[in-house]
Amino acid sequence: MDVDRLWEWSSSCEAGSETALSFSGKLIDNWRLHRNPGTHAVLEEYPELADCKRAVVDLAYEEFCLRVESGEHVDWVEFCEGFPGIKDSLQRCIAVHLAVEDNPRLPLARTETSWPRAGTKFFGYEIIAEIGRGSFARVYRAEEISVGRRAVVIKVCEQQTNEAKILGKLKHPNIIPIHSVKEVRSGLTIICMPFVGMFTLHDLLETTYGVRQDSRYHGCRLAGVNERVDADYVNDAIEIGVQLCEALHYLHDKGMLHLDLKPSNILIDKQRQPIVLDFNLSLDRSDVEIRTGGTFCYMSPEQRCVVFANEGNVRTLDARTDVFSVGVILFELLNGKLPFGDKTRQDVDPQRYNPPRVPWRQPGRCVSPAVMAVIDKALHEEPDQRYDSALDFAEALRSQQTRFRRCFRLLRGEPRVLGALAFSSVVVLTATTWLVYAAELYRMFPW
Repeated sequence: MDVDRLWEWSSSCEAGSETALSFSGKLIDNWRLHRNPGTHAVLEEYPELADCKRAVVDLAYEEFCLRVESGEHVDWVEFCEGFPGIKDSLQRCIAVHLAVEDNPRLPLARTETSWPRAGTKFFGYEIIAEIGRGSFARVYRAEEISVGRRAVVIKVCEQQTNEAKILGKLKHPNIIPIHSVKEVRSGLTIICMPFVGMFTLHDLLETTYGVRQDSRYHGCRLAGVNERVDADYVNDAIEIGVQLCEALHYLHDKGMLHLDLKPSNILIDKQRQPIVLDFNLSLDRSDVEIRTGGTFCYMSPEQRCVVFANEGNVRTLDARTDVFSVGVILFELLNGKLPFGDKTRQDVDPQRYNPPRVPWRQPGRCVSPAVMAVIDKALHEEPDQRYDSALDFAEALRSQQTRFRRCFRLLRGEPRVLGALAFSSVVVLTATTWLVYAAELYRMFPW
C-alpha cells in the first residue's frame, strides 16, 4: 500500500465525512420520529453517503435497533450480510449491543436522552457533526464558542463517568488530553477534548481491507487505495504498536488499565501518531468505584471471564490484559481479520467462548515469521506466557525495526526491487571478474 497516499486520502475525506455524518444524523432523527428506518432506500436516494462508511454503519445500526424496538424479530447475522461493505463493523456494533443487553453488569443507559444535533448550540458548543456513539455516550465534532470557536471534540455521557478524572492525571503524547469537564442538565456530563482529526485505526483497516458499500459498484474494492500490504505499511503498523505499548506502560505505571482498546478508540493524528481515546471503562486502582465492560472481540480470556462469566474481580486484571488487546489490534492490522473466532456466529456464548486461533494469512511477503512470533506471544491464552509488561512488548516490537529488518521487509515485499538488486549484483560481479581477469592477463603478458 502507498502509505503516503493513504494519509493524504484520509485528510481529504475528513470534511466530506463531517457532512455525511451530520446528514445521516438528521436522517436518524427523522427515523425516530416517524419509525420508518430504511438504510438501503437512503443509499439509493443519496448514493454519495456510501463514501462515508461511518455514516452507513450509523444508519444500519440505528435501523436494526429501531426494528427490534418495534417488536420485529431481526436475524442480526442475516441483517449484516445485507451490507457487505460494512459487514465487519456492523457486526461488531450489534454484537456489543446484544452482549450488553444480555448482561446487566455492563453499563447501559435505559432512559431516553435528548442528544444534541448537528447545527445546534449545546451548552456553549456549536455541534458540527456526530462522529461516534456508544451504549451511554455520544461524541461530537464541535466548536467551543467562548474560546475563539476553537475546534474541539465533546463527549456527552448519560451516566456518571470517571473518564475525566483519569485523563486529568495523564500527560502523554499518545493519550488524548482534556480541556474541561462539566455536568449539565439531567445528569449529562460533557468532556471537552482537543480535535486532532477523525481518522482512526478502524478507518485504516476499512480502507486497507474493506469493500465499498455502494450498490453501483457491486462490492468492489475502495477506489484509490492500493490493496497490497507492503513493507511501508508493516513498518508503520509496528511503529504504531510500539507507541501504543509505550503509552500503556505509562498508564500502567500510574496504576491504571485501559481495558477497552480497539481500533475505533485509537486516533491517528496528522503526524501519524496513535492517540488513545475512551477511558470510560478504564480501571484506576486508587478509585473505589469500578466499572466493568469492554469490547468482546478485543478482550483477553481473563477479562471475558470477569465481564461475562462473573468469575473473579476486575481488580485482578493486570497489564497483560491490555497487552493482549494490542496483540489483537496488530494481528488485525497485518492480517485483515481478527485472530480469534467467527464474528458471524449466531450462537456465541460469551461466558464459554473459546474459539480456535485463526492462522496467519500473509497479505504480502513482508510480514516475517519474526514479526508473527512477537505478536503471537502477546496473544497467548495464558497470561503467564505473554509479555510481563507493555514495555517488554514494545521492546520486542522495536527489535523488528532495525535497519536490517526494515530493508529485508522491503526486499521481500517488493519483487521488482529484489529483481533489480539481483540483476545489478550479477552485473557488478561479472564486471569485477572481467577486471580481475584482465589485470591477471596484463601481469602475465605485459605489453
